[in-house]
Amino acid sequence: MKNSRSLPTLRQRGSALLTVVIFTAVMAILTASMLSYTVSERRGNERNRLILRTKNAAENICLYGAEQITTKLYRLRSATTMAFIGGSNNVELPPESVLQAANHKYAEGESTMEVRAGLTSATGLQFIDPAVSPNDPNAGLQVNTATVPIISKSTGWHSALGNVTSYARQDLAVDFVPLFQFGVFYNMDLEIWPGANMTLAGPVHANGEINARSAPGFTATIAFLDRVSTAMGFYADANKQGDSIQSSGAIMSGAGGDAPVTFKHTTTGVATAIKSSSNVWRDHKYGNATENTTTKNNFKVFATNTYAINLRTSEHGVTPLVLPAVTGYAETDDPATADEDERDNGRQIISPPNHQDWNGTSWVDTTDNGAIKEIKISRQAGLYIIANPDDEIRTGKLPDGSNITMLPRTYRAFLNTVASDLSHTIQEVVLPGQPCYGYNNNGTPADSTDDWMYVNNLPNRYTTSTVIGHNQFLRMLQPSYTHVRRYNGSAWVATDSTTLPNGAGYTVGTPTMSSFSDGYFFDMRRATNNSGLAALGSSGSFRSGNAYTPRPITKIDFDLTRFRMCVERTLSGMSGNFTASDTSATIYDVSAPNSGNWSNSIFNSSGVPAAKSLGLGASFNTFPTSTTLAAQDPYRIYLAPSAPSNAVVITQIATDPSVYALGGADLVSNSSKKPWYDGVTVYIHSVDAEKRAKTSGVPNRIDSAVRLWNGRGPIISLDGTTYPNKTGFTFCTNDAAYIIGHFNADGTINSTQSATGNGGYSARYPDSSNEKLCAVMADAITILSHPVYTSGTTPYSQSSGWSDSLSAHRTGTGWVSGWATSQPSSSNGSDGVNTSFIPAALPWSGNTAGTSGSARTTKFDSSTTEISSALLVGIVPTKHNPSDLTDGPASSGQNGQVSGGLHNFPRLLEVWGSAGLYIRGSMVAMFESRVAMEPWSQRVYSAPARTWGLHHNLASAAHDLPLEPILLGARRLGFKEITAAEYATLKAAIEALPH
Repeated sequence: MKNSRSLPTLRQRGSALLTVVIFTAVMAILTASMLSYTVSERRGNERNRLILRTKNAAENICLYGAEQITTKLYRLRSATTMAFIGGSNNVELPPESVLQAANHKYAEGESTMEVRAGLTSATGLQFIDPAVSPNDPNAGLQVNTATVPIISKSTGWHSALGNVTSYARQDLAVDFVPLFQFGVFYNMDLEIWPGANMTLAGPVHANGEINARSAPGFTATIAFLDRVSTAMGFYADANKQGDSIQSSGAIMSGAGGDAPVTFKHTTTGVATAIKSSSNVWRDHKYGNATENTTTKNNFKVFATNTYAINLRTSEHGVTPLVLPAVTGYAETDDPATADEDERDNGRQIISPPNHQDWNGTSWVDTTDNGAIKEIKISRQAGLYIIANPDDEIRTGKLPDGSNITMLPRTYRAFLNTVASDLSHTIQEVVLPGQPCYGYNNNGTPADSTDDWMYVNNLPNRYTTSTVIGHNQFLRMLQPSYTHVRRYNGSAWVATDSTTLPNGAGYTVGTPTMSSFSDGYFFDMRRATNNSGLAALGSSGSFRSGNAYTPRPITKIDFDLTRFRMCVERTLSGMSGNFTASDTSATIYDVSAPNSGNWSNSIFNSSGVPAAKSLGLGASFNTFPTSTTLAAQDPYRIYLAPSAPSNAVVITQIATDPSVYALGGADLVSNSSKKPWYDGVTVYIHSVDAEKRAKTSGVPNRIDSAVRLWNGRGPIISLDGTTYPNKTGFTFCTNDAAYIIGHFNADGTINSTQSATGNGGYSARYPDSSNEKLCAVMADAITILSHPVYTSGTTPYSQSSGWSDSLSAHRTGTGWVSGWATSQPSSSNGSDGVNTSFIPAALPWSGNTAGTSGSARTTKFDSSTTEISSALLVGIVPTKHNPSDLTDGPASSGQNGQVSGGLHNFPRLLEVWGSAGLYIRGSMVAMFESRVAMEPWSQRVYSAPARTWGLHHNLASAAHDLPLEPILLGARRLGFKEITAAEYATLKAAIEALPH
């Protein structure tokens, strides 16, 4: 019998099958759905990643553009409306390797990536009022802020997704901060420990620490009247960096005296001492032996509540202020930056083009990049002079950085015009009284021993017959007759005293401390074995085996009075024409004082300027005429003939040299770029001044100095009405500089602090509206007091102030004959010779005895001296270690000596006593000295009454100072994404700007 299944069983099996089928279908649907979701999610993720990459690329393009713009704006030195498109102003895209991540098809020139930037507006110099903008980092300063929108486009590509484009905008605020509006600016630690009261007017900033307190054992107050900022800490500790050494060799140690150090509140003006009534010095240590987070926070709270923004440190977010293209200065070299020695940073501003650096074993040429070219005064100065005061042939640098051979004891001058693309037009010129010019290699380029220069036979040739004597404004050692040739009608032969007069330069001679000719003087600080503590301290016996030996310094003297006569005469003339309208100049008489010129003598404290003729002849009024073209025109600049050996040129110089005459149009213009495009600017490249190597103890290159003489009264300036925004005078050299006497000031002192306006307080206000702003920049600056004469002797003789003839003499009492080989002591407190000597007839004469006056065994006492100039210098930092800085440092190892502090900012060499030193300007310590590297010494001077302040006009938004360094600060105001439409609108607006 056949079995049969029941109906329920069959139904159950069918239901199970259906369930399986349904489940399978559901799973399939779910699987398909999940697969679909996964693919979609993957596409979405890829798209998001692509969008993110394009956004990041757009942002990076903006950032890359912002980095370029600060350099471009510094080069332009202005904030005029413009688009950064084309030529040297073009803003470039990042390299292809950077953008490849956003678009692997990207190639240079494609439109998938773009950047546009334009300066759309600028505020002009405006005072940032602390009361209105208390949180602005520039509060209390004049700042020109430019607004620069930077827009970018970035396109990304994916094989499955196609293109995605992102757009971005970065707004950049660029702050142009003129450097010389700081009363004091230090690129390193700023130390102040005076023995006499000191008041500091004007903003003060240091990129290092600020240490301020009266010297130990003294009661001198320090009063800051304006904003003070430091990128590091503030410490009421006079000797935090190192101990100072007194003239006796005694060590002055300890934190300092208890006299008040005060600051003023920004808005109320209330002055409050940093020291509390409970004797707590409320600095970064805040009464503790060391600083910590708590002490620094206590200081921050106290300073903010008490002074608002007038005392700020790193605790308030203050950061270093640096020159564009120059990284931060440091006292020690960072081994991680093999191609840079941080100890050299800042000095680029005064260095020659493509200057040489010591790499530890040899001197190597550097190559200036675009940004460095913009900060070097040497590349921008309109009158560029190369001087070789040494007795060897040396290689100098032209303004464009190319090399030029310089024969011994010669100088050459050039007009330098810089185009917008930084290219140079360089023309050699011949200055008044210049002995020789040009260069002839004698047909043997590889042999420089027989090379020579052409004697100056132009109408401005050397003469002593002008109303104030000779006509040279640049004077140094006389060149050798064998290095200067003249044409005798058939051949070029060596010159002699008839064709190159004796006196066309200083007498050479062989200088010693007891006998030196006019070409030399002595700076008692610049001495072999001036090694700081070892030589200046009383302990030990260093000097017994290492004699303290001052070295003779050869002069490169620049006469501001004769320079004025030259500039005024040249500016009034026509190019290539013998005529010029100025026939006199209003000046102080700089010749030997006598009864005929006493009323306007520069050496008479009561003297006043007077008109002096510029020509020759019995009445000093003979000039070249149409019939006497070759007559001497002693104070005019001439173009150097390019081929002096050519027969036609030889004849031309002898008969019609007017074709070489320069006029005002050659120097300055309101419509085109000329050498003095920003005002009267002079750079002196003292060849190899930084080189210190010795052979058998004798320097291979003699020490030198660029000295500024006869600067009493207003310094030469272009006329502001004729040449707007081109007034003032800037002088720069890579050598050490010396300012002798009143400078850009008349010497009439107003000591009333409340006196304002022209003729007001001499430490702040100009003598008159004729006084224009001035700057001197150098490796170091020494101020020597104004020479003053008396009419009570016959002939008139010097009674006070600086005299070269006494430069090797001691300053005062406390002297022993063995000063050079005996350690300092209470009885041996002064360095220098003690010879009884009648000072020379003129203050720039050598060790030649005068014919009147009394014999002296010491230097003259100083006279009160007035200086109106910004000063940018190098210093020798505290405990300086000069090892491996040059080929022959001043000493080996740490000198153990303090820098001298701000109160010794200008170097001094005289007994000042009751005489005051009035300085109105700006004091900037930017770098370490590389020429005058010897440490500060109190044994070579006694301090003046220091009356220093910020020049009132430098605080004005409209102040005009040629080639003033600009500190640039860039602040990113915000980054945001923008739409395609917004990008298109901004792009069109930027491209419509001038470019």
